[in-house]
Amino acid sequence: MNVRFLFLFIFMSSHIFATPIEDLRRLFDSAIKNEQSAELLLQQSVNNDLDKNTLLGYKAATQMIMAKFYFNPWKKLHVFNIGKGQLETAILNEPTNIELIFLRYMIQKNSPSFLHYNLNVASDKKTLLLSINTIKDQDLKSRISNYLKTTEKP
Repeated sequence: MNVRFLFLFIFMSSHIFATPIEDLRRLFDSAIKNEQSAELLLQQSVNNDLDKNTLLGYKAATQMIMAKFYFNPWKKLHVFNIGKGQLETAILNEPTNIELIFLRYMIQKNSPSFLHYNLNVASDKKTLLLSINTIKDQDLKSRISNYLKTTEKP
């Protein structure tokens, strides 16, 4: 009984003390696998007071992820391309935003090759590797570091 209470307390306190961007990142992680989480993230990206450009990046990346949940291939392509355009716009607006670079890197690493959305994989990876030690946001730094480690395993 005490172990359950301790687990519940730790779980609740991690959500109470999490920043809005950390909540958004956590929801994005589950949106990759779950359509309901992706829809929730799209709704929250409209009603959120975070940095508008970063929010646009998350909305765009989520739309690109949503494409995999559609049955119609034309709808998949259409939704993916809308998200791609939005993500590229967000990056053009703020080319040094490492979080946006990270979102694009993740999407490009996981997009099917026939979509031809992989032109920035090498440059984004280089940017992430060069920037990792200067990132002040520990949550973001940890996510990038862990992602780079797991994608490099054979």
